[in-house]
Amino acid sequence: MPILLGMLPIVAAALAQLASIPEPPKASSENMLEVGSIIRIQALELETNKFALRVMAAVLAFVAVTSGIGTWLIGRRTAVRSAWANGQYFSRPVTLLATVTIITVIATLFVEYPVALPQWLGIFGIIAIFAFCISSFVIHMTLLTDHYKITFFPILLIFSALIAAFNLNDNHTARSLDKDHQAAAPSILKDAGDVFIDWLKRPDRLAYAKRPETPRYPVFIVTAQGGGAYAAYNAAVFLARMQDLCPAFRHHLFAVSSVSGGSIGAATFAAALNVDMSQTGAAQQAGAPESCPQIVRFLLKERAIQGLGKPGIIEQRVNDVLEADFLSPLVGATLFPDFTQAFIPYPVPQFDRARAIEYALEAAGRKKLGDDASSAKGQTLLEQDYFAHWDSQKSSPALLLNATDAGSGKRVVIAPFQLTDSQKFNDELCQLADSTDTSDAEIQDPISAKAEGRPTLTGVALPLSTAAFISARFPWVSPAATVAINNPCFGNRKIRKVRLVDGGYLDNSGVETALDLIKKIKASAETARDKDASIPQIDIHLISLTGGDFPTRSSFAFDDLLEPIRALMSGREARAYIALNRAKVSMVESAVSTSASFQRTDLRSIFYRLPLGWSLSAKTRAIIGHESGRYWDCEPGSSYVQTRPFLSNSDCIQMNVHFRINGSMGAAIDDLKEAKKFKSDFVSEANTSPKVDHEKLLGCYEEWWDGQQKEAWNTRYLGSTRARLIGSLSYQHQYFSYYQAEQIRDLLREWDRLNEKNLNVLAYVMAALSLDTSEFRRVAEVMSFDTVADLNRVWGKDLTAIDAENSHKNPPLPPIDRKILLNNAKQPARVVWQNKFGNKNNDDTWNYRSRGLFQIVGREQYARMTKWVGYDFISNPDAIWNRRASARVAFAHYLTWPSQSSNSRPIDLIRGDKPDWAAARVKNTDGEHDNVDEIVKRSEMFAGCIRAAPPLSGR
Repeated sequence: MPILLGMLPIVAAALAQLASIPEPPKASSENMLEVGSIIRIQALELETNKFALRVMAAVLAFVAVTSGIGTWLIGRRTAVRSAWANGQYFSRPVTLLATVTIITVIATLFVEYPVALPQWLGIFGIIAIFAFCISSFVIHMTLLTDHYKITFFPILLIFSALIAAFNLNDNHTARSLDKDHQAAAPSILKDAGDVFIDWLKRPDRLAYAKRPETPRYPVFIVTAQGGGAYAAYNAAVFLARMQDLCPAFRHHLFAVSSVSGGSIGAATFAAALNVDMSQTGAAQQAGAPESCPQIVRFLLKERAIQGLGKPGIIEQRVNDVLEADFLSPLVGATLFPDFTQAFIPYPVPQFDRARAIEYALEAAGRKKLGDDASSAKGQTLLEQDYFAHWDSQKSSPALLLNATDAGSGKRVVIAPFQLTDSQKFNDELCQLADSTDTSDAEIQDPISAKAEGRPTLTGVALPLSTAAFISARFPWVSPAATVAINNPCFGNRKIRKVRLVDGGYLDNSGVETALDLIKKIKASAETARDKDASIPQIDIHLISLTGGDFPTRSSFAFDDLLEPIRALMSGREARAYIALNRAKVSMVESAVSTSASFQRTDLRSIFYRLPLGWSLSAKTRAIIGHESGRYWDCEPGSSYVQTRPFLSNSDCIQMNVHFRINGSMGAAIDDLKEAKKFKSDFVSEANTSPKVDHEKLLGCYEEWWDGQQKEAWNTRYLGSTRARLIGSLSYQHQYFSYYQAEQIRDLLREWDRLNEKNLNVLAYVMAALSLDTSEFRRVAEVMSFDTVADLNRVWGKDLTAIDAENSHKNPPLPPIDRKILLNNAKQPARVVWQNKFGNKNNDDTWNYRSRGLFQIVGREQYARMTKWVGYDFISNPDAIWNRRASARVAFAHYLTWPSQSSNSRPIDLIRGDKPDWAAARVKNTDGEHDNVDEIVKRSEMFAGCIRAAPPLSGR
């Protein structure tokens, strides 16, 4: 039996490997696994894990069997000696002292090195050492019990129970700042409405609201749901990615209301943002012209944006911090110092297991963020006083950390300002702050409150890491935090302490606190504006980072035993979604709003349940990263929310934030309405049967493209075997974005409706378009420039020729001032296309600018396509942005336009059994003629992919 018990952990680990094999999603939509879907990307990335997990399970099973057999064989030979040795050592009281000394030394090491030691040992190492220690102690006590006929175990257990019953060893007091790091004076909490007005009156915010395009100041409140490490990573990555995309975001983000793991993520984001402000300063102001430069460049469609999805500076920082192992320090402290505390009749704060995970977060911050230049003590923000993270003149969000009072069941908020007008026992929201209110009244009387004034609230001095983990204390994993407090909201004034647990017990969304804050700052803004017209009007937008939905029943088993537990757990979980529904209803749109002011993300667990522990694998972080916003995959509906169920809601939230900050949401909605009309113009015809399998063709193309990327990557590591191995391991597979895939699908849909059946034609057209559009990512001529050098790289020869022509006019015209052509796309268009391609005026140069899969330019070419396509592009030039329209124009060009040197069409050169791809490219009319070898290679590739993708039968 002992051998079997010894094998059990290894067998359990083997079974865990099998249980971790990701299951394929049960497709709720036939499009879920199509090319470009993030679900498909996740499935492909996890595919490699299946084999590795099966191999690891087999290895562990083999180890379990061989170790069991080996132990049994060795035991048979050494049974007598082992029994004698055990008797000699474990039956003597003096050796018990040696064992206790060893255990004490080990526990002391875990106290002295609460992070480095457990992270070095790992979970299995810690458990193995604990098993060794506890089994040694148990053997001692068992043999001593037999020898002295005294039941030592019941005595120890009763002793421990008495200590706990009289609360003699509560070492879980929330860690306070030491004297060297405490503020000179306690933090007095000001009213939330008053500090919001101070925040709003910062000069750059006032200047922003004076711009004609942004008469109302957009204010963002974010809520972050609980859920352990995955919720922490989700919150941190979403906020960091939003900040990297839109440097002005920090000036509009007023607060983050978070719960449990979401609080850890919010605190990590604040710390990373604080380092950025310390190193570079907050140079980007609220009124900066390009608040989200990367999104602006993408929307212009002029360039293939390189590095889409590559983490920015802030995202890389939070990723570096949160990839650390927080679970091992927690387990180590639980099994050694905190376990020891159970038998000591006085509290030893250093034995508190909650401190270990706080230290782990701070250590990760020191290692990855470096010393914070804003702190005279050289600490990161995570180690500093909670109240150091926010000031009304800073550009960092206020962190509202939600917890639950275990005594009253009330919602408790750690906030840098006062959220309520009173702190009475009957108030439903308590703040973790000392109050000057000494009355015993349960309810604040409005008249007396006005006469007497509000009580003064003084914040409790805690490190930011401690404050964040108070919100994330889910017993029995983490202990309830004991905090000394003098606040009538918590009840009995004589006790003056509370125990706080995870905020998810009451509201796992953080939404209730956010709604309380929104109500308060709205009222304050309206009152302040009545007194001071310079204060801008505001639009408040609530973004909720959440996942899942109301719980659903999965079993009816053990009704009498389990139904009460199911009801409690389901009720706790449902409260978060009740709050989310209330937010959706209560966030009423203002008179000028053009989209919903409440949006929520939806972090999905498609392949396996996201872990609630405090350690995440790289694959899990990648899954969360895919769900945390890819703005380029936003397929918006009428109110600019994501319409595709297999894409992330975060995609369109990023676009929403961009339009809100830039004051262009109204124009974006108008563009959507126009795009909807164009879509109906080009897709109203009945669907036709596909001539090829679109998804197989797309998958083949994507695989070839990824191979090209990998080949280019590997050339960087030519040389030693070690260098090639490093290159191979570090390569990240490339996948088509959804917008790329949809551009290709619409091209194939147009192919399906054509009478043309020669597949070489399709192969050549796809080869030419893929090359000329940088893999279907660039569909407009570059007209936007930040520097003269950039302008000259694209239009230098044309501008020089125009200058030469102007110099010969009578009178001569001066050279074109290149600087006036910067940051204004219409100006270069007017200069380079004026009186060309049939353009009659300046409006023509912009309306008929070069765009489309096959780019047409000028009134003359738009008119020609009007004739060939049968759609009025002269009256509706923006219709070319429609993917189906663009595809139709591309096919019209290749199938209709003759060669420059004859009336024959270049496309006819590739119709035979031996297509002349190169000649077709060279004789292309009004298009690109170069890169002939690349065209040949791509044409052959597409021809092969088309042959491998025959049409599906029955479609």
